[in-house]
Amino acid sequence: MHRRKLLVTSSDRLLTMLLVPIVLTTFTLTGCIEERSPEQVTSEEDNLDTGLLVGAQDTDSERIDQNTLGADQDFSENCDPDSNEVDCENPLCSNHPSCIEETLCPQGISVELELSELYEIDLATADDWDQGSCGGDGPESLFSYTPSEDGEFCINTAGSEGDTVLYVRTDCANPDSELACNDDSEDFTAMLSIELSAMTNYYIYVDHFGRTQVGDLKILISPGPCLEEMQIEPEPEEERCDEEGDEDQNSFADCDDRACLDELQCQQVLEPVVCAEEALIKVEEWGRFTGTTVGATDELHGSCGGQATGEQVYRFTPPSDGPFCVNSQDSEFDTLIHVRKQCAHIESEMTCNDDYIYTRSAVTVEGRAINAYYVVIDGYRNEGRYTLEFLPGACPPAPEENCELEGDEDFDGQEGCDDFDCRFEEACIEEIPVACTEENIGELRLGEILNSSNLGAPSEVRGSCAGVGNELIYRFTPSEEGQYCLSTEGSDYDTVLYVRSQCYQPSSELGCNDDYYNQNAALTLDAEASQSYFVIVDSFRSVEGTFNLSVTEGRCVAERERCGLAGDEDQNGLEGCDDPACAELPMCEPPSVCSEEQLFPLSSLGETTGQSQGESESQGSCGGTGSEDVYTFSLAGDSPICLSAEGEDWDPVLYIRTDCTDPRSEIACNDDYIGTRSAISLYATADVDYYVFVDGFNGSGTYTLNITVGECDTPSYPERCDLEGDEDENGLADCDDPACVDELSCLSPITALACDESALVTIELDSSYLGDTLRAPTGEVGSCGGSASEVVHVYQAMSTGSICAQLELSNFTAQLYARSICEQADSELTCLEIGENSTSITINTEEGQLYYFFVDGEDRGSYLLNLSEGACP
Repeated sequence: MHRRKLLVTSSDRLLTMLLVPIVLTTFTLTGCIEERSPEQVTSEEDNLDTGLLVGAQDTDSERIDQNTLGADQDFSENCDPDSNEVDCENPLCSNHPSCIEETLCPQGISVELELSELYEIDLATADDWDQGSCGGDGPESLFSYTPSEDGEFCINTAGSEGDTVLYVRTDCANPDSELACNDDSEDFTAMLSIELSAMTNYYIYVDHFGRTQVGDLKILISPGPCLEEMQIEPEPEEERCDEEGDEDQNSFADCDDRACLDELQCQQVLEPVVCAEEALIKVEEWGRFTGTTVGATDELHGSCGGQATGEQVYRFTPPSDGPFCVNSQDSEFDTLIHVRKQCAHIESEMTCNDDYIYTRSAVTVEGRAINAYYVVIDGYRNEGRYTLEFLPGACPPAPEENCELEGDEDFDGQEGCDDFDCRFEEACIEEIPVACTEENIGELRLGEILNSSNLGAPSEVRGSCAGVGNELIYRFTPSEEGQYCLSTEGSDYDTVLYVRSQCYQPSSELGCNDDYYNQNAALTLDAEASQSYFVIVDSFRSVEGTFNLSVTEGRCVAERERCGLAGDEDQNGLEGCDDPACAELPMCEPPSVCSEEQLFPLSSLGETTGQSQGESESQGSCGGTGSEDVYTFSLAGDSPICLSAEGEDWDPVLYIRTDCTDPRSEIACNDDYIGTRSAISLYATADVDYYVFVDGFNGSGTYTLNITVGECDTPSYPERCDLEGDEDENGLADCDDPACVDELSCLSPITALACDESALVTIELDSSYLGDTLRAPTGEVGSCGGSASEVVHVYQAMSTGSICAQLELSNFTAQLYARSICEQADSELTCLEIGENSTSITINTEEGQLYYFFVDGEDRGSYLLNLSEGACP
């Protein structure tokens, strides 16, 4: 293996950019030179002073006079360095500063690699121009390689001092041409095994993860794949949904992988088993419910996860209108909750949450008492026992770590400075950034224009919108409350401007702007009197130069509207597409569904059927991310009308506008008037054009749109047989209402329902039964208590003797009692309230006789009952 040694150093970035292409193409670097003569050292030092890239060994190649190019270059009259207009197409101007493209990609800038030759480069003063898909915010160097034949090659940076990143492109300046990217294959070393084609030029970037941990770089390309002992991290593959295996190695394979959910073979069946009526857990009251997902089938997936683990589905009908909260706070595993309007349809999902509080989940749903909601309790990667709690009102905010107090307030297993949320708190910062030390913070005063340079300034902080270069920080303390405009107008490089209330605390950022107008930055600060603000002038890339910074009273006003940003930059009272400056842009074109060709004019009232399809172009205030159809009509006279939309296995959303293209003209929007049917009562005005959008909650499908005279019928609430009151307002309440005659609570049984043959649970010796009393009948009470619902286990004695019944687990205050005749309380043999000195009862048995064991309680819950031969210990 050969070794080549290169050295990059410069006191002037622009000079380096001018010189590197020519020197690289002039010098042929061969051999490994460890010792140099004094003459060679002197020669190299002279060249370093002018920013030349010099090889460790001179060759017979013609040298380029260092005075040919550089800071003192004599440009022609047409290329006056101070001129604002330079013809960069003119060869005489190719090296003019304004014609130098800020990229490593102009021809000749890359170092051409040779197979099996090790290259060494010092990147201590190199710049950050580009970035790969896997990272690269630090300085980089560019190499090129053209293989002579097809094959697999290994590229690695083993032995480099910095935290390197490798990425390969076919088009030097186009990130979309990237073939592969790797960071940290082994420690901070980057390695790639990659297939390359013969006689094709490839661009190999050796980048750094950040501005720190940068040092001498080594790169080697060798034939064949990277060796196993190098511990190469394989490039991630895409999941192949039609083949067995976990190709992308994310622990989910095929249809369990979220990447395959839209594949035909992975589509959920129309009626999953967990959505069958007998499998659903019906809940119509607030409270806590327990269960287990162990052994449950895996059929439903949420948008935030839930693959590869079984789930339980609750059909929840809230007792009242308004938001409600569902949480899994006291569960024993990493849970996940998602809520749907229709159990079997993934597109009807309303919300999904994983890790609301550490590994526990919580969701808030805007509910109506007339509708049912399907609440799915799932697992992120595992299964276990859960507690699901239904509460009125929105879920409280997730707790935040209090970095000043002892304890783990956000329940993430970390506290104080060990918590990720506290990393920028003053007490937790081991070293304040140099730029934020008091001696490096300047003062900014109202009305003055600061002119300075970021040459040699630190690069340690970054704004949320950009800023990877050197930064200077100024303190601004207004004497009066109000709005102030901060601006870098007149700067000679691409500036970024952001403001913080704490210099070293990224979360204290109050605003960030890049390119408010051209490459100048500006932002409006809403400031309080006597409050100090830290104004940070950064650069979009690692560019050094002079900048201006000013602060004036009032909002910032740009010369033109920034059509892609929110706000009225030119202060003409119009924003975005409403501003004439933006009207002709493609982004401001009206949606195609509002075009004359696609509108559906209505000439009469009544029913209209349709099928929406295509991409979503519009959305109502109450929802509608699916595809939409638009109907238009006007009336000859004023009239109340009812518009309703009902879908076939599809959830429509209905909204009405007076201007098809303007969302602000919306006059009504409804989703789920009754079930998934949407309806709007509209008092229509004569000769007004109305645009009726039939949209989808999430998706598309067939629908029926119906328009009738008069207001829509008030939705009738079904009778709630478990609550007091006449909900359906028919004059009959609860068990007097015909709707409740078949309800269990309204029956007049001849015998106790718990003792009905259909309700009895058979249990054998030496067997355990895991159950719950959540949906069991009530009516029986033991001598030691038990006023809630009960489950009766029946046992036929195989011999004369004694048996022991034991509650090994219960999460509620339970009673265990036994009878010889199920429905007769006076046949009780014994009764025990769990929580006393014993959790078991012993009864004497006769061969062939039936015995009934009651699991009862003062409330409801889950339990584990075990029956064994012989007296209890």
